[in-house]
Amino acid sequence: MRRRSVQVIRDGQSREGGYVASPTFAQYGFSWLRDGSFIADAMSRVGEIASAEAFFDWVARIVTAGRGLDARYRLAGERDGSGWPHRQHDGYGGGEWLLLTALLGLADPARARDCLDWIAAHERAAGLPEQSPPESYEPWVEKWGLPPLPLLWSHAMFLTLAHALDN
Repeated sequence: MRRRSVQVIRDGQSREGGYVASPTFAQYGFSWLRDGSFIADAMSRVGEIASAEAFFDWVARIVTAGRGLDARYRLAGERDGSGWPHRQHDGYGGGEWLLLTALLGLADPARARDCLDWIAAHERAAGLPEQSPPESYEPWVEKWGLPPLPLLWSHAMFLTLAHALDN
């Protein structure tokens, strides 16, 4: 099953590096930053380093091109033009922490530092980028309210990662 899972993920990764959310369900033919971060971490753990690095490069090209930091993108890296909200609190979450820790695990501190610098440049008094108010009104958010925003934890994690990069 592990080999088959890795093969499905590898087959669903675009030439540009985005991981398809579902290779068999057309409505999910996008790549989500949060989910892709988890996938890249898993792929690196099974030795698929090139796959993980391709995803990180894909994210870097999106950010460098000024396409924002939406919840999901088309597999080639273009912004999603569908009617779905682009800022989904549950769809982005702590994706940047996953990116940073995966980059540290791949021993690429220079790229991790670039990501950390971007996060620092986009912080606001209310918190770090992943804590921005959602523009998504998913049914579960409407029913149960917003998940707690771990402001203190995020700042502690930010400092921990910055310290790890400096040492």
